Amino acid sequence: MLLTLINQNTPENILRYININSDTTKAIISAIEAKWVAGNKSCSTPFYADNYGHKELGRILFGLSQAGWINSIAVARQKWGEFSLNQSKLNEYMNHNDQIEYRRKLRVAKYALRHTDCYREDLVKTPSGIKPTGLVRPGFAKSANMSFKFDVVYIRKYYDTLQVNLVKSIEKMAKKYPQIKDDEANYGEIAKDLLDYYMFNDGTYNMEGNTSDQRGRAIFNALKRVFNPIASKDARSLLVATSDGKHGPVYISNDDTRAKTDIYLFIAELIGAKSSSWQAKKVAGVMAYKRRELHNLDLTLADDRKELHENIWLERIYAALDKLELDGSIIWDIPLEMDQTMSLGQIVGVLMNDARLLDKTNVVNETTLLDAWHIDGVPRLHTKTVGTPTLTNDRKA
Repeated sequence: MLLTLINQNTPENILRYININSDTTKAIISAIEAKWVAGNKSCSTPFYADNYGHKELGRILFGLSQAGWINSIAVARQKWGEFSLNQSKLNEYMNHNDQIEYRRKLRVAKYALRHTDCYREDLVKTPSGIKPTGLVRPGFAKSANMSFKFDVVYIRKYYDTLQVNLVKSIEKMAKKYPQIKDDEANYGEIAKDLLDYYMFNDGTYNMEGNTSDQRGRAIFNALKRVFNPIASKDARSLLVATSDGKHGPVYISNDDTRAKTDIYLFIAELIGAKSSSWQAKKVAGVMAYKRRELHNLDLTLADDRKELHENIWLERIYAALDKLELDGSIIWDIPLEMDQTMSLGQIVGVLMNDARLLDKTNVVNETTLLDAWHIDGVPRLHTKTVGTPTLTNDRKA
């Protein structure tokens, strides 16, 4: 947009002076527009000078300033400077409502989930940048490319509450910085547009590949998107697993006792059943399904809205189990989530072939459910406070 306006409304001699068709000029103008979309913020002059050259940047900024398109400030003694779009100049060619609509459109495009295949398995985030270090995580890379959608039926059903949950972070910020809401294209407004986008878009998404940190943990690239299923419990509860051509749909039948056991255990987890054995927990899940048990939530209350994701999951699972009983076999496309007991202890147990640790963390335990953090006479919180940094070798914890 900005490049087009500059091309159409700037004297020809200035366009030639700044070399309007060069990649560098287009990149600078694009950066100015991106900062304007984010709230008319400023670009750092030293940063762009280091990247594009001081003389080249100076020529471009001088030309744009002469034409009135930007405001540029510099303090040579402090080696500081910044430049930004001149809002008054833009107002000459674009009315307020069109500006708001354009900014919201671009911000939605920036923050919306998408499907971007990335097959790099060896990228690691280090203090000196993202680069291969020899650490390879093929499993993380594959999981980041798995496709998913959202259950739009339940987005529609709980639209208002999902919207409130999605904008709650901006509401907290607005209490401290009321001026945030003066921006009609602020995060809160964008979140509403994004929820509409997910409700009406029929495409699939993924986590856009991943970069490991130096300890080998996955940092999925889609974490910067709004309503991604790692950061948002509501998003996870609405996930629909899709076939991507490599991984076909998962079918389960009424005779698939293992799959149904896993489903009942997850139901028990969602309703908060406390059981001392796997069998008792499964029974709790079966009974919850028969009773169609849900949390009694008042969605006008903030604390109850935090639990909405559990009810969405339960409702979707109950509906799928009803269809399973009716049809005898169905495609199961609702991901199940289970919280592990001391997950790092489980990994150590597998690597060391330590039967005691595997039993204590319920990896090979098929009867009694054990709490790996339990020590007689020691509060569980104290055990985790000491044990977690010991297992992760995190001396700062």
